[in-house]
Amino acid sequence: MYLSGTCEFCGQILSIDEEVETKREADEAAKMICRCREAMEYQARQRSLESGIERIEELFGERCEEYGFNPVSEETVARLKENLRVCAEGGFRKVTVSLEDGSTAVLKFDDIAEIERKKSSKVKLSGKV
Repeated sequence: MYLSGTCEFCGQILSIDEEVETKREADEAAKMICRCREAMEYQARQRSLESGIERIEELFGERCEEYGFNPVSEETVARLKENLRVCAEGGFRKVTVSLEDGSTAVLKFDDIAEIERKKSSKVKLSGKV
């Protein structure tokens, strides 16, 4: 059990609010509370990633019907989320996916998450989060 972790950016050892099981979890928690410049940039990227994941739920899950789209399968939503994570880690610059209903998903992450869902009929929803 760990109650402190080390920021990977500045090496500072920080007390964390909750007890975690592994050193890796403790170090991740420390990165999320450290106030060094690199950690704060990391925290902002993580917040944007989480907002992007929520936006994927909104534009591709059950709530997308209010925008005139049909929901896609949970498996497709999970894959879109995973692709956004890969973009955030620098693995892809942009991912474009043609969906089963004929719409297109566009995922980008360049300091902030950008999620779009477009219909072929020129209806386009997008958001930077």
